Amino acid sequence: MSPVINYKRVRRADSLSIAYLKLVYSTIYPELFPDASDRESWEQWMGYLDKNPDENFFILSGTNLDDPATATIHGFVIGTYFAPSQTGLICYIGVDKNCRAGGVASGLIDAVTAAMDLYAQTLNASLMGLFAEAHDPEHAEAVKDSLPPAVRLKIYHRWKALQVPVQYCYPSVQTPWRKEGGMVLLSLPVYGHYAEPENVAGMIADYYTVAGLDPQTDSDYARISGEIATWRGYISLAQYDMPVRQLEIA
Repeated sequence: MSPVINYKRVRRADSLSIAYLKLVYSTIYPELFPDASDRESWEQWMGYLDKNPDENFFILSGTNLDDPATATIHGFVIGTYFAPSQTGLICYIGVDKNCRAGGVASGLIDAVTAAMDLYAQTLNASLMGLFAEAHDPEHAEAVKDSLPPAVRLKIYHRWKALQVPVQYCYPSVQTPWRKEGGMVLLSLPVYGHYAEPENVAGMIADYYTVAGLDPQTDSDYARISGEIATWRGYISLAQYDMPVRQLEIA
């Protein structure tokens, strides 16, 4: 009989969940971002939990998570809910290298989707869109990542993600915040439905605002808004659904 997978949301006051998260930070997180300069500090993670504990979601998956003597951590997901646009952004999702190909990541996506939607309901709203970012394969030569960008997009295709048809420019994790390119913005289905264009624009505006940027005056946001206003639909990631070896060579 297979062990039952548990999900545990990290809370600052829950010392056990913090201990598990610290383990994730020192093991799975470095596997996800081999280049230390691409990682956030532990203090930054704790700051998110301190500053906005309801809208920052840190969720772990594993077995026996209520018993530290026998617990195993399979993976984690970190996401942010933006109340103004009623949307969520997956910031990180990682799976232990010994637990991959077992549906751990898709289970984490389901868990954070449900958690964000339940929180939205407390605000008399609902989750109107869920997004993620991934490296653009066209900029692969500059990427230091745990997976080739095309392989990562292949995985997102399996999760039914679609690419938002904009030249995306995102706030980086570095302090002070700065905008960077080289990424694509992806939309994941929320109970079978994808975000409408206005939800996409709203999420990016909220993201910029949190980073201290003013969407009303930011030239990149103005350009992206224009691209969203004229889009003809999402871009399929089906081109990446080919054998992994072929993707690595391409």
